[in-house]
Amino acid sequence: MIARLTIAATLLAAAAPALAADNQPAPEQRIRNIASLLETVPDPRQGVFIRAYDGRWYYARTLDECPRLTATAPLRLIASPGGYFDRNSAVVADGWRCLVSSVVASDGPPSRRN
Repeated sequence: MIARLTIAATLLAAAAPALAADNQPAPEQRIRNIASLLETVPDPRQGVFIRAYDGRWYYARTLDECPRLTATAPLRLIASPGGYFDRNSAVVADGWRCLVSSVVASDGPPSRRN
């Protein structure tokens, strides 16, 4: 019985780092040359998918709910003082300024089904 418990404890201890790695938050990113972005796709009320000049996708989550961030809202991205788009930046949706809480790499917006 003790041998089985020891084996089970050993297996759990070995699996713990792998399980913890899956739950790690994505590292923060900074988008340079934000004026050269190719595309923005709103994620209503909570963030924006951004395709940068190099073709990579990022997701900028807003600090709080952004009521005017809708699928059809006109958007403007305001870079941080260093000129990068990062967690110190803002999104202006239909005239409503929403602060950004994080910018992470993304696979892009979910595909639309017709």
